[in-house]
Amino acid sequence: MTTARNKFGILLCGKKELMERVRKLIMASDEIHLQFASTPKFLTGRVMFRVPHIVLLDASFDRELLVEVLGTFRQQFPHVPVFAIATSADHRDVVELMKCGATDCRRLQETGGRRQGAT
Repeated sequence: MTTARNKFGILLCGKKELMERVRKLIMASDEIHLQFASTPKFLTGRVMFRVPHIVLLDASFDRELLVEVLGTFRQQFPHVPVFAIATSADHRDVVELMKCGATDCRRLQETGGRRQGAT
């Protein structure tokens, strides 16, 4: 049996509706450990318990909050990729988030539940 420390860690940070959709896309596996944070304010604190392999961050939060949190997170955990997830993608928002430290931005389609790259 794989322990939680040995599993591939994914931290989902965002509003319940979007994170539930993302969670359903991730295959249930004994090899994946999901962590949740309801707001970017709790992101760094949540990571202190267990550093994930990747972070999926809800891009619909206030821009100033995202900029602040990404800046702090990047300073402390530069090796952890952060993917911003959005239901719609404006190229200006994508550029801004990537300048602030997001590794990439992904758009989650409203129908069909498939991920598509926004960049």
